[in-house]
Amino acid sequence: MKDQSILQFCRYYHGENIPPTKDKSFWGYEQKWVELTKLASKDNQQGRNANSMLDEYLDDYLRDGLGRFREQDDTPVFLKALLYSRFKHFGGDADAFKDWYKHEYYKES
Repeated sequence: MKDQSILQFCRYYHGENIPPTKDKSFWGYEQKWVELTKLASKDNQQGRNANSMLDEYLDDYLRDGLGRFREQDDTPVFLKALLYSRFKHFGGDADAFKDWYKHEYYKES
């Protein structure tokens, strides 16, 4: 997957090296997702490790019942799974994630 095709799914990270002062966390999560996605496409140990990490995020996301959450929006499921991983790490659960995702990350009113 080329950088441009990955970046089209990012709302905050656009390939720059320095994070913005606003929405720094979202920028960092998307930057990490882009990095892992690019590494996962390589046929080497780093690629296998990145793929394994993305798979763990997805397994947790699916295990917590989020597989059908917002299937039709433009955020790839692996990016949603990474966002959920970080949200859960800080004490959130699946129901709270849905609300957070819609109103804080995706910015629906």
